Amino acid sequence: MMTMTLIDRREGTGRHLTRRSASRGARSSFSGPRRTKEEAVRVIALMFTSLLALVSLAILGCAASRGTVADDDATADDDDNDDNNDDNDDDFAWSQMGGDCPALVSVWGTSHDDVFAVGWNWPANAAAVLHFDGASWSHMTSGEGKFTLWSVSGTSPSDVFAVGEGGEETVILRYDGDSWSVMPAPLDLGFALRGVWAGSVSNVYAVGFDAKNDGVVGHFDGATWSLVNGGFPSHLQCAWGTSPSDVYVSGNGTSHFDGATWSPAPGVIANAGISSFWELSPSDIFAVGGVTSACVVFYYDGSTWSVMYEEPSAVCAFGVWGASPDDVFAVGGYEDQENADHDTILHYDGLSWSIMDNGTYPFMLFSAWGSGPSDVFAVGSDYSYQAGVILHYGPLQ
Repeated sequence: MMTMTLIDRREGTGRHLTRRSASRGARSSFSGPRRTKEEAVRVIALMFTSLLALVSLAILGCAASRGTVADDDATADDDDNDDNNDDNDDDFAWSQMGGDCPALVSVWGTSHDDVFAVGWNWPANAAAVLHFDGASWSHMTSGEGKFTLWSVSGTSPSDVFAVGEGGEETVILRYDGDSWSVMPAPLDLGFALRGVWAGSVSNVYAVGFDAKNDGVVGHFDGATWSLVNGGFPSHLQCAWGTSPSDVYVSGNGTSHFDGATWSPAPGVIANAGISSFWELSPSDIFAVGGVTSACVVFYYDGSTWSVMYEEPSAVCAFGVWGASPDDVFAVGGYEDQENADHDTILHYDGLSWSIMDNGTYPFMLFSAWGSGPSDVFAVGSDYSYQAGVILHYGPLQ
């Protein structure tokens, strides 16, 4: 039986509300000569006035109490609404899309009706690019040559990049809204590009490795590709950033670019192999990958990277995407004792991670992307990369 260790990223700090109530006692001491009749009348009048004030305060107190009860009722109604919203989660589920499809390893889009997925067709060993227009998936022509695609990213529906490898050639494709074309390689190198991140039309990074598995980084400035020097970790698989001065590349370790220099990434991700990042805000970043054989989800709060979920068993996570801080998906899978693949989808609700009930598919999931909390796509392939799958999370049909 698989054992999972779930680590909450948010350490709750108990807030103790202490109500301090001061009771004020009044002691009256009458001394001195006996009061006259006029004085007695004045005292009685003063006492009567005080009594009226006390009655008024009591009435106001009752009204305030009734107001508090009404607020409690409203809170109860809000709780009921929350329960109803939780029940509405049952109206959404994962389902398979597109029928039979090639091996797919990356998905990205701009909206529900503009989604790209890349991989390759076996046994032709030809690149596969699929597009979803909101109604159906279709194959796109991606250029001549036999090559494989490993990653896709873009800045708009008419500016999309895909990278891969083809024998001894570096493969970089670009889509302009009408067709795909092959871009000139950064240099005459036999790189295997595995990841691409398009921050803007003039800030695109592609990463991979050479024949010696040394990490390689290319940068596109809007006009040409160039080789980036930085002494990177080996076997780079992933590139991602939040701005031109905040970029990560990861493989057998993670490097960070601060706008001026490249250096080992800070904290726990320095020696981690990150396969995917997702930013909800500069102080709310998720990353999935592993350290040695463990599957790890990392979290960045704006100052420090930390481990928020760790699974030391065979489960792996390769892709992450989130709709909000309390609605994050991580996709991956595991291989059983008979070497059969099984998909796994984890979900974070803001408090803890749990495995979603998404059916059973004999595929490993590698990437996820969505346009909203009820429109999430995940793609993958079988162990031999001969067949693929597209899953979708949305309203039940």
